[in-house]
Amino acid sequence: MRRNSGFTLVEVMIASVILFAVITLLYQVVAQSSHSSDIATKNLEIHSVLPLITGKIKNNLTGEFEPKSLSGKGDLLEIEYHWTAKKIKSTPFVQSLSNEGTDLIGIAILWQIELELTSSSRTRLLTYQEVTW
Repeated sequence: MRRNSGFTLVEVMIASVILFAVITLLYQVVAQSSHSSDIATKNLEIHSVLPLITGKIKNNLTGEFEPKSLSGKGDLLEIEYHWTAKKIKSTPFVQSLSNEGTDLIGIAILWQIELELTSSSRTRLLTYQEVTW
């Protein structure tokens, strides 16, 4: 009687199906990781300059007491931005300077700001509130 030491066709087919299933799953994992990395990079591109842009907007709003709304635009590090600010509330305040015995009188203003950020690959619309005096 002759004894074969190789694999049968059924065993080879089952091994091939398992191998292709594992390769397909690995491809899906790598593709999803690459996609997530691209999204994170695009978000970082916009959000890395956000503190600088909001600081510029706050500087533009500081000292503005009369207008009910303001707007502006600009670009910073290849990010274009356009903003609109609407006055929500004005509140007068008094700050006492105890060392000098004098009082400072001012007006605190609450603004609703809509900010649109555009980079080469993405546009993001943000809404936030800012207080100036």
